[in-house]
Amino acid sequence: AWIWRADMAFSHAQAAEGLAILRQGLALQPNAHELRHSLAMRLQEGQEWQAAVDLVEAGTQRYPHEAEAWYSLGKTLQASQRHADLARIERAYRQALQVNPMAHNAADELAQILGYNQRFAEARTMLARFVGSLSDPSPAYGRLAWLMREEGQHEAARQAMKDLLQGSPWYHWGWRTLLDWLFEDEDQELTLTLLKEMPAAFQDDANLRSLRLLLLAKAGQSEEQLTPEWQSLLEAFPRDLNLHLRRIDALLAETA
Repeated sequence: AWIWRADMAFSHAQAAEGLAILRQGLALQPNAHELRHSLAMRLQEGQEWQAAVDLVEAGTQRYPHEAEAWYSLGKTLQASQRHADLARIERAYRQALQVNPMAHNAADELAQILGYNQRFAEARTMLARFVGSLSDPSPAYGRLAWLMREEGQHEAARQAMKDLLQGSPWYHWGWRTLLDWLFEDEDQELTLTLLKEMPAAFQDDANLRSLRLLLLAKAGQSEEQLTPEWQSLLEAFPRDLNLHLRRIDALLAETA
């Protein structure tokens, strides 16, 4: 309720009131890590970088045995423009995993840091234990595919993500990531194989649906073939400005 009330204030350009609501909620519920993290993110939006870091760091001091407190510190440090200390960020995520070895959110963030630093074997070893323990292991498999790509294995990564999505078609992060790869790699064959028919997971996601249509156009589908789907999409999401801008870009590309 506190976060919802604050979001409403921010949506009406009442930032001071929104911050006051979050601070009031946190004073009453100091162990509400989501509330603390939300306040930190709002402080960063106002470029109060150090205040945000101090806030979440106080959470780790008050609740050192709660993994979510350390995870929030890592995320806040990553988002802060004044903290490029990857070692400190890595320590925060490792502390979260020490407190709770099954904190997959911390493991996933840590795997990214390791991947960016080309410590691929270390990242894969860490993620391996989540494959058999998560009720839905698709996030672990998805990050493993991402590591393949970071290592330069582009085709293998695309194939791994494709196989994952065929078994876990609800995995939205995997779809968004694979679509980005298809744009970058211009793999027309895989685009048509995966996207000629709209995946069920795309139905309520305007972003995925529009990206699919842009990819199909790049893969050779004609404007005549795609126009009915664009019309259906725009009717389903009439207030989505980004969607309309993408449609305009698609039409301009067609006439260029």
